Amino acid sequence: MKRFWVLICLLILLSSISANAFVTDNTAIDQAISIGYYDQDPAYLANLMPLSKSDPSWNAFVREHSRWTGQANILTGLIHRAWGGAIYIGVPKSADEARNLALSFLNTNIGLLKISTEDLVLVSSRHGGHHWFVDFKQQYRGLDVFGSMISVRISDWGNVVLFQCDYLPGINISMTPALTSLAAQNSAAFGLVSSVRKTSEPSLIVLPLPGADRFDYRLAYQTNVTTDQPACWQTIVDANTGHVLYRKNIIYYETVDGYLSGKIFPTTPFDTLITLPFEYHNVRIAGLDTLDTDTQGFFSADVPDSLLRRLDLSMSGLYVKVKDSTSTQPALVDTIAPGDTLHITWATPQASNDERNVYYHVNVVHDFIKAIDLEFVGLDFPLPAKVNINSTCNAYWDGASVNFFAAGGGCTNTGEIADVIYHEYGHGITDYQYRPLSPSGAQHEGWSDYTAASITNQPLIGRGFYTSGPDSYLRTVDNTNRYPENWTGESHNDGLIIAGALWDLREALAPRTGYCDSLWNFARYGHSANYQDYLVDILEYDDDDDTLYNGTPHWDQIMPAFDLHGIHPLDIITISHQPLGDTMDTSNPYQLTVNLSFTFTPPNRDSVFVNYRTGNAGPFQLIQLTPTANPNEYAGAIPAQPLGTLVEYYISVVDISGRVITNPVTAPSPTFFFIIGQPTTQRADSLERASSWIVGATGDDATAGVWTRVDPIGTYADSVPHIPYQPEDDHTPAPGIYCYITGQQPTGNPDNGANDVDGGKTSLTTPLYNLSAYDNPIIEYFRWFTTTRNVDDTFEVQISSDGGTSWSPVEILTSIENSWVRARFLVDQVISQRSQVKLRFSASDKGSGGIVEGGVDDLTFYSITLTSVGGERGRGLPTSYALHENYPNPFNGRTEILYDLPKSSDVTLSIFDIAGRLVFQNVTPNQSAGTHSIIWDSHQAGHDLASGVYLYRLQASDFSASRKMLLLK
Repeated sequence: MKRFWVLICLLILLSSISANAFVTDNTAIDQAISIGYYDQDPAYLANLMPLSKSDPSWNAFVREHSRWTGQANILTGLIHRAWGGAIYIGVPKSADEARNLALSFLNTNIGLLKISTEDLVLVSSRHGGHHWFVDFKQQYRGLDVFGSMISVRISDWGNVVLFQCDYLPGINISMTPALTSLAAQNSAAFGLVSSVRKTSEPSLIVLPLPGADRFDYRLAYQTNVTTDQPACWQTIVDANTGHVLYRKNIIYYETVDGYLSGKIFPTTPFDTLITLPFEYHNVRIAGLDTLDTDTQGFFSADVPDSLLRRLDLSMSGLYVKVKDSTSTQPALVDTIAPGDTLHITWATPQASNDERNVYYHVNVVHDFIKAIDLEFVGLDFPLPAKVNINSTCNAYWDGASVNFFAAGGGCTNTGEIADVIYHEYGHGITDYQYRPLSPSGAQHEGWSDYTAASITNQPLIGRGFYTSGPDSYLRTVDNTNRYPENWTGESHNDGLIIAGALWDLREALAPRTGYCDSLWNFARYGHSANYQDYLVDILEYDDDDDTLYNGTPHWDQIMPAFDLHGIHPLDIITISHQPLGDTMDTSNPYQLTVNLSFTFTPPNRDSVFVNYRTGNAGPFQLIQLTPTANPNEYAGAIPAQPLGTLVEYYISVVDISGRVITNPVTAPSPTFFFIIGQPTTQRADSLERASSWIVGATGDDATAGVWTRVDPIGTYADSVPHIPYQPEDDHTPAPGIYCYITGQQPTGNPDNGANDVDGGKTSLTTPLYNLSAYDNPIIEYFRWFTTTRNVDDTFEVQISSDGGTSWSPVEILTSIENSWVRARFLVDQVISQRSQVKLRFSASDKGSGGIVEGGVDDLTFYSITLTSVGGERGRGLPTSYALHENYPNPFNGRTEILYDLPKSSDVTLSIFDIAGRLVFQNVTPNQSAGTHSIIWDSHQAGHDLASGVYLYRLQASDFSASRKMLLLK
């Protein structure tokens, strides 16, 4: 993989409107300049990895404070975030006390964090929910370091439950800019087509630019450029070259490309206008101080006489001030007499529908957030709200006001749509909660969608936008969008992922939907910049004992809701197991052990099983594995078997979120296996001589590191320990030297990734083999796989039964195995025809910033004659029809369905979704009597199947039976 990856994505064709609109605006002209690391690009997660157990300082910390976990940033070598058991430091009673306690904690752990607290400047110390959130930023010689954030989370019980250390080490740059401030202002506008209205005074900062394995620090100017599009571009300019390094529009819009007309009051443009109280409204009476109405719209004041007094109203109040973009402003004049109650109603022509509507609904959403978070005062002022702007089909938040467009172009006046007003005000809530920081654009949009959906208590956003009728809408938070599968980089689309997770959580917590609002809100004080960190922040808020490892009160609702949308805290149980080898022992049980590793989501201790069967068919038998004296180690034994027996098995475990994890990951087909006896070698290829192996396949797109047959030159990591990347030797014993690897390292080149896999996939295909004459054929090979990212790079093995026309998966590796590892499988577990067999090995680089190397050697074909096949020993023919429960159930990809036939029958096995739609069917005419099984792979259904309940039905002769199974993704 390349040593350096592209840092800046130029020419992202999103304008200030399309970047934050309901749909894409093809008329956009100005361009953002993005650094994906700071904008929640999925590749950002590639820079996070579990904290290393080889770090002495971390090990010492964990020994002192048990049950802590987290991630490290591979670019800094420092902790990104850590959380776990409670660490008592004292109960803060004020913001200053919280700051001092946080600094004391940081200084106490200076050896672990590897920071200098003298470089830290307080950003905020505030209370939210039942936590104090203390945030610092880093400075270098007085200049802010962009993207830095050092935080300590302190509970109301005085415990540190989470800390974050996005500190940038090793800065050593000149503080003298080559450009003047004025030159930087001129450079900041470069590339903008819209007219520049103003540019703020630039300030010097340090900008860390992410590279392959470290940051490159630049002295830079930061400024805001306001254009007439409208847009406000946060811009960072290299202080020495004048190049624009980063440009982000900080105005948030709503845009649709449909056509809409009509009025809205109070919900959709098709509602009848109704009269409701106007709360918090300013009332000016001659000779008196300005009054404000209460929540029911009432006001009162003492006067010194009985004279009539003039009353003046404009559309303003404690929390909103409405301004029409035309010259006509809403106004109402009346007289009031002491002793009388004056009933005043805003109506046409004193104020237009959008003026009244925006005033009312801004107060609704202000009340909504205050009911959740009384301490939030960020928007407790008369927020400017501009209506009737001379454009169409739009609305936006610009950092200081909410803005709504006039009717036209097939769209209604956006100030007349309640959930659009809630959505835009929601941007303001997020903005003021995060200042001076900022979440990702997707978080901004998703949280605003959730704001609107929660207030309206239904999932549709933009109801009544289209002239087609009140049932039209723009999007829904009731969805199955997943991260990263449905991530496109467009913030409204990507925001639906987090909005969908929150909506599902809200539904799961019903009728306590208000608690979901609290989780949504208070978790944001953690200032996360990605979905995974935000999930941890939600769990921290839900926690009731400052210890996440034992779950939280609403864990069973939170985790499935977020897991459905592909959001989990970067932690899934890993099962390690050394497969059992062939043996001649027929007397003693076959002992096995497994090790489970996890940092956040522990297993259900009673759900660790070995699933085994003898022969090559029939149901799997379960044996529960029990904990040993070693941490996270489980052991058990498979019963002794007679000579000539084939034993298939795999390991399964269920975590506390209900996810089923297996090893091999493809189980129950193929599985591990071992033989009581000695298999016969039929043929072998040590790759010492060139043969008709084929490099390359349709769909390959790797730009470097393609397969080649060579005597390999080893490469190693730069840092200690110097782990091998590419093998130095093949696997074949001397005098063998040749194997296939992904790109030979150039002789003498010190770059350890000079010819690793880059930019995509490279494939290697074997010659054609005819295995028809082999009894129970076994294929064995030795493989090598290095990945330094452990995120999405893969090593995949496939088999074809038709000469390469179609392929079936054998195994997929996603984590490093940088040694020659033996792998073998039973051919009949994967394919049914053996006359035209090929294997294909593929290594893929699907991200940036790491090393990917693959290797293959010593391909061998075996056969074994079995004394017991077709199921368990002693199992006779079934005496009746039966449809057994699938296993595993629940399952997350593949599952096995068993059924019994007492006689030959025409068999149809069908699978339906919960709505009754057929998703799979297998028809077998005149199937013989016995126990049969079908492996169903939900990924091969022809379309993306959602998690949920599915029904499977067996029809054989006059017999019919159905069962339920649960798919969890």
